[in-house]
Amino acid sequence: MYNTAPGAPPEGDSCPPLPPSRDRVYARTRQLALTAGRYAHQISKSDYDQAMREITGQSDPKRQEAILEAAERLRLARVAKHQQLTAGSAGRQPPAPRNSRH
Repeated sequence: MYNTAPGAPPEGDSCPPLPPSRDRVYARTRQLALTAGRYAHQISKSDYDQAMREITGQSDPKRQEAILEAAERLRLARVAKHQQLTAGSAGRQPPAPRNSRH
């Protein structure tokens, strides 16, 4: 079966994908505005940014940063808890009690 979409690479071609067309981004931007309850000509920068992310497959930098910060806070909390549990310890286990039978 042949792919007849304009600008699409032939099947089996390993070329990198083409950058998104301006028309495709603009169409998705208008669609997002309509979904948000606005007229198609009332697009916002956030509509445009979301359309670009969706079409190019890029992630939201603010969301990605928030995820990384949360992971770092969790890691630091675990380290602090471990340090509290081991504070005052010489790093060795106490000797085992002897079984003495008199």
